[in-house]
Amino acid sequence: MSEISVIREVLTYRGVKIRPWMLKINAILQVFISLVFLSGIAFLAYSNLERLMDMDKLLLVFLGSLLLLVPFLTRFLHRYFEERFLFYKKWIRLYIMARFLKDHSFYIEKEKKTEKGVKRKIVFPKVYVKQKSYELFISLELQGNKFQEQFLNLGSEFETAFFMDFMDKVDGEKFVVYQLAYAAFLNRIHASEVTYDPKKGIKLAKNLWWNFVESPHLLVAGGTGGGKTTFIRAVLIALLKIGVVDACDPKRADFVPLENLEVLKGRIHYDTEKIVSCFENGVEIMHNRMATMRKLAAERGEKELGSFDKYGLEPYFILCDEFNSLVASMESGNYVLRERFMAADKQLILQGRQAGVFLIKLMQKPSAQDLPTIIRDNMMFHISIGKLSDTGYPMMFGDENKNKRFKNYTRLAGKRVYRGYAAVVGELAQEYYSPLVTKDFNFYDVYEAYPRIANPFNPLEKNKEGLPSLPVEAMAQQTSLADFAKENDLPLSTARKIMELLAENGYEVESSAGAALSDQIQNLLVQIMADKELTNDTYKVVVKRIVDRQEELASGAVQ
Repeated sequence: MSEISVIREVLTYRGVKIRPWMLKINAILQVFISLVFLSGIAFLAYSNLERLMDMDKLLLVFLGSLLLLVPFLTRFLHRYFEERFLFYKKWIRLYIMARFLKDHSFYIEKEKKTEKGVKRKIVFPKVYVKQKSYELFISLELQGNKFQEQFLNLGSEFETAFFMDFMDKVDGEKFVVYQLAYAAFLNRIHASEVTYDPKKGIKLAKNLWWNFVESPHLLVAGGTGGGKTTFIRAVLIALLKIGVVDACDPKRADFVPLENLEVLKGRIHYDTEKIVSCFENGVEIMHNRMATMRKLAAERGEKELGSFDKYGLEPYFILCDEFNSLVASMESGNYVLRERFMAADKQLILQGRQAGVFLIKLMQKPSAQDLPTIIRDNMMFHISIGKLSDTGYPMMFGDENKNKRFKNYTRLAGKRVYRGYAAVVGELAQEYYSPLVTKDFNFYDVYEAYPRIANPFNPLEKNKEGLPSLPVEAMAQQTSLADFAKENDLPLSTARKIMELLAENGYEVESSAGAALSDQIQNLLVQIMADKELTNDTYKVVVKRIVDRQEELASGAVQ
């Protein structure tokens, strides 16, 4: 450790040290409040001393009534000040921390002999509390401390004790520091404030941004009436301004009123078959974008391909509402349709980021059946709105939050709020409040003012809107087997094995690392990977099954 680091460590202010006398803070504060009332009563009695000496019954009854009211008024004001004034609340938190240490037996008892006998006192370990405007830091000393093992796993208990949101734990050489957040409601923003910043991403709260370039794909979960629709409409305020959005609404519910808007005309899909086609078309759009990017990179003499925004491309989003309902509609005997969808979905999730193609899924209940692990873990930003089941939170936020206490409430200070949690995959979830929508605010009016952004990479829109064709040279470029394996986190040896199995089943393909893959072969490989994930059969069995299914589709045997 450098000298500067040592000095910084020594001079670090960790906050107020918790001491045993702080167990009396609650009582001390109430005594101060009661003294104010008692002083007033004493002044009133002194001002009427002559009447008091004459035993004026009316005055005695009045003063006695005031004295009886003092305990009730003291308790009331104590609670009121705790909720109303931050400085008062800070004192209460010191009391809570001291009580926590005492009740959990985090103390050492010492005895001291005196003339009157043995006097016992308790000593707390070195524990510090630092309070900021929206954060609380609790530092607990380790270094061979009797309680060091217990000090390492107190995040969820601090959440409960302080009614805060556990944000982070930092393990240091001498101290473990817990960071908790409070007053998260104050970070809530109005729907009109949901904007896009090129460096930070989509603004979802004063302290929360979704950077879709760094954390691609958004997963939103929550029960009916939890506020998912309000949330996603607020997000659309930013998305429709910067890119193209295709929306899928299998229940024909929340997006029906928007289908006639110029910015979304022809970009809202309802039928299951059309939604599957939208995802498959998204794969083609992704390949077209990648081809254009490769061409531009070659013209610039770049050795490595950059991100989509480097080449002036707008982001493209596919939004799917009621994802559980969509998957359920494909399970009633239509296995081929489901396989097509899962293959396209997986390819977009695994390969879309660099091309600027991002998925947004809204669902009521996250489940392994609807969201395979490889899909869920690669949707990098997760948000829950409203209440989830006990199994829903672990599914959304992973093992990193297994000890977190997820709180559920729908009203705050008498007002309804859409509340949940948000996290990048692999990080601790933080409390989140969906953007506020006032009665005078109308999403439709906002969207109506937006100009339509063309999508020249969509072959369907290109033909309808007379957009210029993409360069033939760009379209001709293809992904190599090595690139495909890298993009899909697939060992190159496994990719070669699959290609060899395809060759055995009649496909004219090569298994070398530099072998160029057509869109058809890439889609086939993604289907094989998805089937392998779902069934866990050997690749030989999976490849045979997929090839047979393709032949049946081609011959019209499967409808």
